Amino acid sequence: MLPRILIIKIIDYIKYNFKNSIIWFENLLLVNKEWRDYIVPKIRSIRFNVDKIESHFSKLSNRDGVELSLSLRGNKDIDDYINKWNSLSIDDNITFISIHNSNIIPTIRKAPKLQNLILDKSGRDCNDILQFINSNENIQHLDTLKIIMPPGVDLRLNQQVTSTILQNLKKLELVGGVSIHLFGLDFIVELENLESISVMKYKVSFESIINLLENTKCIDIQLSSLEFTATDQNQKHVDDLLQSITLSKTIKVLDFYYSLPFNVIIDHLVNFLNTTPNLKQLLCGNGFLVSKNLNNNENYVSNLSIVNNTIEIFLFESPVVTMYDTKDNYSIYSLWTVPSNLNELDLTGLPGIPIESLMKYHNKCSELYIYGSDVSSFPIDVVALNLPNLIWFSFDTEKSTDFNAVEFIEKLQMNNHLTYLNLGCQMDCNLMCQLISQNHPTIQTINCFTITNWNLSNIIDSLLSNRNITSVYFLKANSVKTEESSEYIHQIIRLLENNELSNICIEGIAKSIYTQDDMDQFEKTIQLHGHKIVNLVMLPNDNKNITKILNKYLIYLN
Repeated sequence: MLPRILIIKIIDYIKYNFKNSIIWFENLLLVNKEWRDYIVPKIRSIRFNVDKIESHFSKLSNRDGVELSLSLRGNKDIDDYINKWNSLSIDDNITFISIHNSNIIPTIRKAPKLQNLILDKSGRDCNDILQFINSNENIQHLDTLKIIMPPGVDLRLNQQVTSTILQNLKKLELVGGVSIHLFGLDFIVELENLESISVMKYKVSFESIINLLENTKCIDIQLSSLEFTATDQNQKHVDDLLQSITLSKTIKVLDFYYSLPFNVIIDHLVNFLNTTPNLKQLLCGNGFLVSKNLNNNENYVSNLSIVNNTIEIFLFESPVVTMYDTKDNYSIYSLWTVPSNLNELDLTGLPGIPIESLMKYHNKCSELYIYGSDVSSFPIDVVALNLPNLIWFSFDTEKSTDFNAVEFIEKLQMNNHLTYLNLGCQMDCNLMCQLISQNHPTIQTINCFTITNWNLSNIIDSLLSNRNITSVYFLKANSVKTEESSEYIHQIIRLLENNELSNICIEGIAKSIYTQDDMDQFEKTIQLHGHKIVNLVMLPNDNKNITKILNKYLIYLN
């Protein structure tokens, strides 16, 4: 594989030694196989600013394979597109057009490769957008269309839009704002090839959402920050919503985030899951709470049974069944009585159910989250259980007394499947170093955001003793100064010279000041070892010299 530093030097040579470098560069195909197969395809997809159309794109001698993206901001850019660039033969290479902050929308010339169009309207009327869609035959091959409406302007799809122009559309995004109405969702149902629809920040009728869910042929539906026009949000609406998803024969992914609380009765939810085998993902947040039916006795929840073995992601705002008339709560996940297909579980706020009992039917789970003020012994129990498919484990607690870090580290040695640990709890620096120095055979990523008694030298020593970890994100429990700037940069240099980490974030010092010798040594280290680094975050990232060096060697800072 061609070293990154060599690629950089080649590009720099071209940049500074050829007046019309882009003309020469786009014909450079045979440096080596990697260059031809991986580098050239990336550079031939060029997103030109409008002021580069004439000076760069028009001078390309070979435009085969070049994908041109146009970002038109304001009336002047649109006027150039209509009049100035018409003679430059750019249309055959255009794959993407975004139009922003303009009072006019131009007629799109015939562009056979145009797949993606964004219309971000700044005017006070949506009629020109609708007329544009309805009359412009040159957008009939669009794959993706995104419409962003300005504040206070309703979108009425049912006034003028016909579905014939957009019959090939696969993805539609409609973005509104506060108190903006969306009318005509029936139009979306008529788009027979549509696979994905996203509706965000609109005021809509509940009936239109029900009709969309029941009749659309979409596979992926995202409904975010919606406000229903009706004021009587009652249980019937929730039941109708669940029934509509069940009736759909195509929906596999539904993300629903509503602006007001919705209570989902547990037995209705169980029935929904048991009768909706096509659904693969259901995300419901912002007020979707699961509760017990007050008309039933307090023991009926424990007798419910979920037999769904197809859904893969099922996350609610609260996965706990709230029992208003008793002190007993239940986890939705504990109601499964057959092996599930769930690959993510959120155990936040979970009642005191033994983890072994809870996970009995969720052996396919690969990601597990526990957030809240009291996680008790759950993290320890999880790692000790050694679930065969669980590779990603994230938890946090607001109280350091809730978590026994010593026992957690001991039990972690019993686990031979976890690869990712996200520790949102306080961890003493010595214990963190102990965890790292154990050189766990499978763990590749460790994140910890509140390390107490910070000792950078010990942290670096432990990382140098570990040959399996590839990614770390370490923050201090507070921002007190723990080492001088020069010591910090030399510890980072020591780490880079002797380890194989590819993603590094180790909190540094605010307003750090480095000597020129420090910077020279740091750049030399990056030059020699930077090929193995993808991200190097030296928070708070406020030193311009460090930023300049990392940018020079194409290393991400976030």
